[in-house]
Amino acid sequence: MKKVKIDYPCRWVYKVIGLDQDRMRAAITELIPDGDCVITTSRSSVTGRYHCLNIDKPVKNEDDRVSLYEACVTPGDQNRSMKKKKSRKETD
Repeated sequence: MKKVKIDYPCRWVYKVIGLDQDRMRAAITELIPDGDCVITTSRSSVTGRYHCLNIDKPVKNEDDRVSLYEACVTPGDQNRSMKKKKSRKETD
């Protein structure tokens, strides 16, 4: 599989999926204490049990981008789940 070239710095969008939006927002605030991100509601499941938030954050380099992803998928933490999404630059 061919690796995608990412031009840094850029904005990157992460998806956080979980059961409790307030706890998810609090966890994101702990991970990004400087507030250097925009958190928006993406969608909720039909039953309202699962919720998805977007984290739109500037990243300086590959390590910066991957470190937040890795922090959000800590094993054993069933309240946080993270999926990567292409940056806006990649989709343009």
